Amino acid sequence: MSKPSTAKAIPGLFGTLALAGAIAAGGCGSPVGRVSGKVKLDGQPLKSGIVTFLGQDGYRASCAIAPDTTYTFDNVPVGPINIAVCPRIPPGLRRYEEPDPEGVEIPVTYGNPEKSGLRYTVKQGSQNFDIILTAD
Repeated sequence: MSKPSTAKAIPGLFGTLALAGAIAAGGCGSPVGRVSGKVKLDGQPLKSGIVTFLGQDGYRASCAIAPDTTYTFDNVPVGPINIAVCPRIPPGLRRYEEPDPEGVEIPVTYGNPEKSGLRYTVKQGSQNFDIILTAD
């Protein structure tokens, strides 16, 4: 019987370690956060609407306010974001200028993330951020 060669085992071990390192490095990216909360207008949770996040490097994402009055964004890049909140059906697109189906009019000033005045700094991991709006 011949003894197994360590010369063949060592390159195999290095190959396995190199592959494991490449896989681990591939999973590393920019840090992200998960942001969720409620949107409130004059202290009352909104039951409908669209929340938009505008971040650095062209990041932009929107989500609907859920029936339970919450919103959630996953994989948001860490750093400052500007926020917009608008009705699910913008006033200009409603048929015959009918009122919002939920009976809540979100002030137009909140519809532009760069001019709404709504800001947040996303941190890595899960976090809660309630968006507070006023009708004034």
